[in-house]
Amino acid sequence: MKPHIKNVSFLTRLSQKIRQSITRWTLNSTIRKKLLTSILACAALPIVIALLSNYLIVDPLLLRNLVELERRSLSQYRSDLDYRMDFYETISTIIVRDKELDKMLHSNYTGYLEMTMVYLRHFDTLKTNYVQLNPNFKDICIYNDNPTLANDGSTIKPQKGSFSESGIYNILFENGTGRYITLSDHGIDYYRILNFTMSDSYNFPVLHLTIDKAELSSIAELKSSEEIFLFDPYGNHFVINGSDENISLIETHLTEMGNSGIIGSLTFHNDIIIYDTTNFGWKIVKIIEPITFFDEALSTRNTINILLGFSALLLTLIVFLISGALTKRINLLTDKIESVKNGDYDTHMPIAGFDEIGRASMAMDELSQELKYLIETVYQSNLTNTRLELDMMYAQINPHFLYNTLSAIDWYIQKENINASRELVNSLVLFYRFSLGRGSDIVHLSDEITHLRMYLNIEERLMENIQTEIDIPDEMTLIKLNRMTLQPIVENAINHAVRGKNEILHIHITAGFENDAAVIRVEDDGIGIPYSMAHEFNTNRNISSKRGTGKGLMNVDARIRMHFGEAYGLTICESYESGTCVEIRVPI
Repeated sequence: MKPHIKNVSFLTRLSQKIRQSITRWTLNSTIRKKLLTSILACAALPIVIALLSNYLIVDPLLLRNLVELERRSLSQYRSDLDYRMDFYETISTIIVRDKELDKMLHSNYTGYLEMTMVYLRHFDTLKTNYVQLNPNFKDICIYNDNPTLANDGSTIKPQKGSFSESGIYNILFENGTGRYITLSDHGIDYYRILNFTMSDSYNFPVLHLTIDKAELSSIAELKSSEEIFLFDPYGNHFVINGSDENISLIETHLTEMGNSGIIGSLTFHNDIIIYDTTNFGWKIVKIIEPITFFDEALSTRNTINILLGFSALLLTLIVFLISGALTKRINLLTDKIESVKNGDYDTHMPIAGFDEIGRASMAMDELSQELKYLIETVYQSNLTNTRLELDMMYAQINPHFLYNTLSAIDWYIQKENINASRELVNSLVLFYRFSLGRGSDIVHLSDEITHLRMYLNIEERLMENIQTEIDIPDEMTLIKLNRMTLQPIVENAINHAVRGKNEILHIHITAGFENDAAVIRVEDDGIGIPYSMAHEFNTNRNISSKRGTGKGLMNVDARIRMHFGEAYGLTICESYESGTCVEIRVPI
């Protein structure tokens, strides 16, 4: 068991390292690299795999199917040829059993010339009847050894002489086969010994059937590109269809041919030899050129492959250009933010377009102009009010919040999650449009809730361990309060209500009426504010904390008191059981 545990541990570590490498690459690589890699993985790689599968899998499969189809075609031709030869074998058997012919061939015709003529007419009639069965059945003759039977040189031929001295005679009698089927210039020659009753002085007669070469090609449905050849065991051949130039090629392989099979490698540009053997020992050989079958298909496939490759290159180029333009615009937006951060509010770096980046740029321009107005106008008129308003502006344009949001937008763009990136940009634009909107600093509670939801839409994307519940009665939505009242308090809760890494921070917002005031409560279940700090704030309107908890609360409290009076503002619940509770009190 121990080696198995070590192996699992190694695989686990390897998997973790791979995930970490992918995560680092995802976070640190440029958008262009990520998009190009994605295109390579999603488009170029499948195209390459498809091309390789065509050459490594589809091509051999096509060739095997072609060879199998041609082998079946050749087998069918062999069966048909065997059937035809069985027909002539049947005719020869009928002739063997003809008693009249037996008697004719072995009778003594000395002094009986009329009887000779009768038997010759009988044989002519027999010959005519059989020849009429098949137009390719050309002739029947018998090589006879009876010296008293007249030989007409056509129907009855002498056995002695040139015939007995031929190789055919030796094969029939000396080798004892009894039959001899061979190819000739005119077609097929079929020889068979007629095992008739005979005297000791006579040899067996030999039947010779002549079959026209049309018999060999009429049973094959040939295409112009097909090449079929016949070879008998005696070295003779016949070209059914094709060129004599391939005879020598086939003859070099005859000795290695069995009953059936193929010779040659399965490639499109190589001739393949297919062969089969008849029941009477002939080799039927077919030569196929795969390129003639698949020339048009291969040409079409090659065209498609070229188009696929071109499409992959074009797609890569398009992504390269789009990613470059996208990166350039994001860099411009980042430079613009850096300029505003450094106090240069008049920097004008236009970013064209009305997509998420363009809208964020316009929002940033509005933001910079609002900042300039607030700094130049409000600061000059009222130093105290300027300080408060600048503090509020800092909360509104918290660089870390903006950077984190833009980074999240960039991350979703890299992931090609357009819906998420669009939602974040819309939330960011609406958030800053409300925060920096011109007009009165006093808004309805419904507007504050809408603004808060935009903020939460962004924060919940950035931090997954936040759950917020807003429970505001409809009759309180028209209550008026300072702009940017709820959001800084909720942001304070998110930033300073420290939780464990995997714990969820719950924020609950409620509202109600108490006497002549409207009270809005923001509660969280974080670590809470110590009693001494809460008491100090409620008593002196001041709070000191190394964590910076009180600055945003004091800013909101001061703005409410400046506008509505000292009877209103913020109160931190001192006896809250856990977490923090902040009450916002404004007049009805």
